[in-house]
Amino acid sequence: MAGVSARDGSAIGTGPFPGRTETLISLMSTTAPSTWSYGNERYAFSQAWVTKRPFFRAFLARQPKGQAYLDLGCGSGGTMRVIQESDETARVFGADIVNSVRHEALRDKVRVLDLSRDALPFADASFDVVTAIQVMEHLENPFLFAREAARVLKPGGSFILSFPSGESVWARVQYLVSNNITGFNTVNNHITFLTRDVFAKTFLVNFTREDVRYDGGFVPYVPGVKLPASKWFSKRVCYFLRKK
Repeated sequence: MAGVSARDGSAIGTGPFPGRTETLISLMSTTAPSTWSYGNERYAFSQAWVTKRPFFRAFLARQPKGQAYLDLGCGSGGTMRVIQESDETARVFGADIVNSVRHEALRDKVRVLDLSRDALPFADASFDVVTAIQVMEHLENPFLFAREAARVLKPGGSFILSFPSGESVWARVQYLVSNNITGFNTVNNHITFLTRDVFAKTFLVNFTREDVRYDGGFVPYVPGVKLPASKWFSKRVCYFLRKK
């Protein structure tokens, strides 16, 4: 497809990508859990909260037609499909540790790789928009992840990044009481949490912050109570970043 190339300069078309074709079962049996767990969990939760929010749909509606998009940690392809439905002419690609995309038309747009270890198989400045919805917290190496996202984005391109928030009142209280952070425990395979300053050193070196959005507010152990979406009450945060 025009405008999106592999790192060796060859064009990436619509056919299957070369490379690893391991199943999730084989990955689980041959690699450490923290290197495959984000692929396993994202299969079940790929239709993440961001894609269902009006602010994300409004962002897509503002984009020029025919842009190139890359969804990192694409899971079953929910975000890819939302993007494609918003613009049939968009060139939409995904990357994840296994290819679990359910929509047949998008399956051959996925590159199988380990986001903690592997360079993205795309040339510099290939994409207008990169998304990573609830992915970073699963990665062993968020620093490589941040650098590669910046590399494949065009100057001025958008990076939409969401992950568990440690800013809420509940997260702060939990840390004081238990030395743990909301959203990180022994069963969900979340392994990476960045403080505000470490986030800045990791991402804001190559990006500027355009906007911040939060998931709906909640009260722990009281599921019927809804609070405003804000850093004080929400368990997840979404950053809209722009490449410098």
